[in-house]
Amino acid sequence: MPDDYYSDRGLDPGAITDAMPHRLTALLAVLLTAQPLRGQDSVPPVPPAPMAPTAPGPVSVPVTLPVVPAPRAPTVAAPEPPVFTSLEVDAPPVLDSVQTWYFPKGKLDRSARVVFQAIVDTSGRIEPATIRLVSTTDSSFVPAARLTLMVSYYRPATARGERVRVLVQQALRYRKNAGRSCELDAITPMLPPRC
Repeated sequence: MPDDYYSDRGLDPGAITDAMPHRLTALLAVLLTAQPLRGQDSVPPVPPAPMAPTAPGPVSVPVTLPVVPAPRAPTVAAPEPPVFTSLEVDAPPVLDSVQTWYFPKGKLDRSARVVFQAIVDTSGRIEPATIRLVSTTDSSFVPAARLTLMVSYYRPATARGERVRVLVQQALRYRKNAGRSCELDAITPMLPPRC
């Protein structure tokens, strides 16, 4: 408070502030030693309030973390050997033999021509997933011709003395008495049936 507040009332501010600590100490001593009033002996005394710590210490909180598996190194598949064209190799693949000529049901006496594009692998077999139809004279022969191509054998292509994969275009000409023939009742897309 400003000094003029005390002087207007005829008080000395220094005397008031000097006497304050002594008066508070005396009041506290009286309160702490006070005896309960008569007739109120059954009232329990109020315990002193616990003192708060001046600075909070480190707090330990239990934490459960989820279990996370360690990251795995990505698996890298071995790269597929490159695919060449017939012009890029020293010796292109040559159709060596057709194991079985598959015909659609009821068409053993018919002729047709089906042209496929596919990859011949290093063992001389067609990779079934790479077979694509280029052209045909009779679409009913396509499933049977696909199976015929899958059971065919090739002499593998070579480049610099090594066997290599080659993209080829293969025409299959169906005619009477083409060799060992098999008439198909049902077509399975990837697995040739036994005849």
